Amino acid sequence: MSIRTGKRSLCAALVVGLMITGCGGGSDSTASLTKAQFVKQADAICRKVDKSQTAGLDKLTKEFSDPTKITKAVQKTWILEQGLPSVQQEAEEIAALGAPSGDEEQVAAIVKGIEEAVKKAEKDPLKSLESSFTGANNLAAKYGLKDCSEPL
Repeated sequence: MSIRTGKRSLCAALVVGLMITGCGGGSDSTASLTKAQFVKQADAICRKVDKSQTAGLDKLTKEFSDPTKITKAVQKTWILEQGLPSVQQEAEEIAALGAPSGDEEQVAAIVKGIEEAVKKAEKDPLKSLESSFTGANNLAAKYGLKDCSEPL
Protein backbone atom coordinates (compact mmCIF):
# COMPACT_ATOMS: atom_id res chain seq x y z
CA MET A 1 0.00 0.00 0.00
CA SER A 2 1.20 3.50 -0.61
CA ILE A 3 0.21 6.67 1.15
CA ARG A 4 0.04 9.75 -1.02
CA THR A 5 2.13 12.73 -0.08
CA GLY A 6 0.52 15.83 1.33
CA LYS A 7 -1.89 15.88 4.23
CA ARG A 8 -1.65 12.15 4.85
CA SER A 9 2.13 12.07 5.15
CA LEU A 10 2.09 13.31 8.73
CA CYS A 11 -0.48 10.76 9.79
CA ALA A 12 1.35 8.05 7.92
CA ALA A 13 4.35 8.80 10.07
CA LEU A 14 2.23 7.98 13.09
CA VAL A 15 1.92 4.39 12.05
CA VAL A 16 5.14 3.61 10.23
CA GLY A 17 5.82 0.11 11.33
CA LEU A 18 2.27 -0.71 12.32
CA MET A 19 1.23 -1.96 8.94
CA ILE A 20 4.46 -3.72 8.27
CA THR A 21 4.05 -6.18 11.04
CA GLY A 22 1.90 -8.93 12.26
CA CYS A 23 2.89 -11.95 10.31
CA GLY A 24 3.34 -15.33 11.89
CA GLY A 25 1.44 -18.21 13.31
CA GLY A 26 1.42 -20.87 15.94
CA SER A 27 1.04 -24.57 15.80
CA ASP A 28 -2.34 -26.08 15.09
CA SER A 29 -3.77 -29.47 15.97
CA THR A 30 -5.55 -29.71 12.61
CA ALA A 31 -3.90 -30.38 9.26
CA SER A 32 -1.38 -27.62 8.63
CA LEU A 33 -1.34 -25.28 5.69
CA THR A 34 1.35 -25.45 3.06
CA LYS A 35 3.77 -22.55 3.13
CA ALA A 36 2.17 -21.07 0.01
CA GLN A 37 -1.30 -21.27 1.59
CA PHE A 38 -0.03 -19.76 4.83
CA VAL A 39 1.69 -16.86 3.05
CA LYS A 40 -1.42 -16.14 0.98
CA GLN A 41 -3.73 -16.14 4.01
CA ALA A 42 -1.35 -14.20 6.26
CA ASP A 43 -0.82 -11.53 3.62
CA ALA A 44 -4.61 -11.26 3.22
CA ILE A 45 -4.95 -10.63 6.95
CA CYS A 46 -2.26 -7.94 6.77
CA ARG A 47 -3.98 -6.26 3.80
CA LYS A 48 -7.25 -6.20 5.77
CA VAL A 49 -5.55 -4.49 8.71
CA ASP A 50 -3.73 -2.07 6.39
CA LYS A 51 -7.06 -1.06 4.87
CA SER A 52 -8.62 -0.58 8.30
CA GLN A 53 -5.71 1.52 9.54
CA THR A 54 -5.75 3.68 6.42
CA ALA A 55 -9.47 4.31 6.96
CA GLY A 56 -8.74 5.26 10.57
CA LEU A 57 -6.01 7.67 9.50
CA ASP A 58 -8.30 9.20 6.89
CA LYS A 59 -10.95 9.76 9.56
CA LEU A 60 -8.37 11.31 11.86
CA THR A 61 -7.11 13.73 9.21
CA LYS A 62 -10.67 14.78 8.34
CA GLU A 63 -11.20 15.78 11.98
CA PHE A 64 -8.53 18.45 11.59
CA SER A 65 -8.66 21.29 9.08
CA ASP A 66 -4.85 21.20 9.02
CA PRO A 67 -3.42 17.70 9.64
CA THR A 68 -0.05 19.22 10.54
CA LYS A 69 -1.76 20.55 13.67
CA ILE A 70 -2.42 17.07 15.04
CA THR A 71 -0.84 17.12 18.47
CA LYS A 72 1.53 14.52 19.85
CA ALA A 73 -1.14 13.64 22.42
CA VAL A 74 -3.63 12.88 19.63
CA GLN A 75 -1.01 10.87 17.77
CA LYS A 76 -0.16 8.86 20.87
CA THR A 77 -3.83 8.20 21.64
CA TRP A 78 -4.47 6.97 18.08
CA ILE A 79 -1.45 4.67 18.16
CA LEU A 80 -2.34 3.21 21.56
CA GLU A 81 -6.09 2.89 21.02
CA GLN A 82 -6.27 1.93 17.34
CA GLY A 83 -2.91 1.28 15.74
CA LEU A 84 -1.25 -1.14 18.14
CA PRO A 85 -4.42 -3.08 19.02
CA SER A 86 -5.03 -3.76 15.33
CA VAL A 87 -1.48 -5.08 14.96
CA GLN A 88 -1.97 -7.33 17.98
CA GLN A 89 -5.24 -8.61 16.48
CA GLU A 90 -3.44 -9.18 13.17
CA ALA A 91 -0.80 -11.29 14.94
CA GLU A 92 -3.48 -13.31 16.74
CA GLU A 93 -5.36 -14.01 13.52
CA ILE A 94 -2.22 -15.09 11.74
CA ALA A 95 -1.12 -17.23 14.67
CA ALA A 96 -4.50 -18.94 14.50
CA LEU A 97 -3.71 -20.08 10.96
CA GLY A 98 -1.15 -22.53 12.33
CA ALA A 99 2.41 -22.79 11.09
CA PRO A 100 3.18 -24.93 8.07
CA SER A 101 4.74 -28.26 9.00
CA GLY A 102 8.46 -27.81 9.59
CA ASP A 103 8.19 -24.01 9.86
CA GLU A 104 6.95 -23.84 13.43
CA GLU A 105 10.12 -22.24 14.81
CA GLN A 106 10.28 -19.57 12.10
CA VAL A 107 6.63 -18.63 12.49
CA ALA A 108 6.87 -18.65 16.29
CA ALA A 109 9.83 -16.25 16.08
CA ILE A 110 7.82 -13.89 13.89
CA VAL A 111 4.84 -13.94 16.27
CA LYS A 112 7.08 -13.45 19.31
CA GLY A 113 8.80 -10.55 17.55
CA ILE A 114 5.45 -8.88 16.88
CA GLU A 115 4.28 -9.32 20.45
CA GLU A 116 7.52 -7.88 21.82
CA ALA A 117 7.35 -4.98 19.35
CA VAL A 118 3.80 -4.10 20.41
CA LYS A 119 4.85 -4.10 24.08
CA LYS A 120 7.89 -1.93 23.35
CA ALA A 121 5.88 0.52 21.25
CA GLU A 122 3.20 0.78 23.94
CA LYS A 123 5.82 2.14 26.36
CA ASP A 124 6.83 5.03 24.11
CA PRO A 125 4.89 4.96 20.84
CA LEU A 126 6.06 8.29 19.47
CA LYS A 127 9.76 7.46 19.80
CA SER A 128 9.99 3.71 19.31
CA LEU A 129 7.15 2.85 16.95
CA GLU A 130 9.08 2.24 13.76
CA SER A 131 12.17 0.69 15.32
CA SER A 132 10.09 -1.64 17.48
CA PHE A 133 8.93 -3.65 14.48
CA THR A 134 12.15 -3.91 12.47
CA GLY A 135 13.06 -7.40 13.68
CA ALA A 136 9.60 -8.89 13.13
CA ASN A 137 9.36 -7.22 9.73
CA ASN A 138 12.70 -8.66 8.66
CA LEU A 139 11.69 -12.15 9.79
CA ALA A 140 8.36 -11.85 7.95
CA ALA A 141 10.08 -10.71 4.76
CA LYS A 142 12.65 -13.50 4.97
CA TYR A 143 9.83 -16.01 5.36
CA GLY A 144 8.20 -14.71 2.17
CA LEU A 145 5.42 -12.52 3.53
CA LYS A 146 5.01 -9.39 1.42
CA ASP A 147 2.00 -7.49 2.74
CA CYS A 148 3.10 -8.14 6.31
CA SER A 149 6.60 -6.79 5.94
CA GLU A 150 6.44 -3.72 3.71
CA PRO A 151 6.27 -0.17 5.00
CA LEU A 152 3.45 2.21 4.13
